[in-house]
Amino acid sequence: MQQTCAKPRKVGRREKGQAARNAAYDREYRDLGALITYSGLCRRTLWSLISDQADPLPASKVRGKWLVRRRDFDAYL
Repeated sequence: MQQTCAKPRKVGRREKGQAARNAAYDREYRDLGALITYSGLCRRTLWSLISDQADPLPASKVRGKWLVRRRDFDAYL
């Protein structure tokens, strides 16, 4: 018995543009989940680095998500 494969869904121009923007965005900025994977640090440690009063890790909150620029994180450590 042969299995039939479903036709691949057609992707519109808007979705293609959004995917390209997300790819560029992911390369430069990382959210806390991606930063945990990238750095190997735990969430609590990252929060303490961001909220440090004397020398905080540069981060921005965009649409409810904390973002850290990868090069800023590398320079910070």
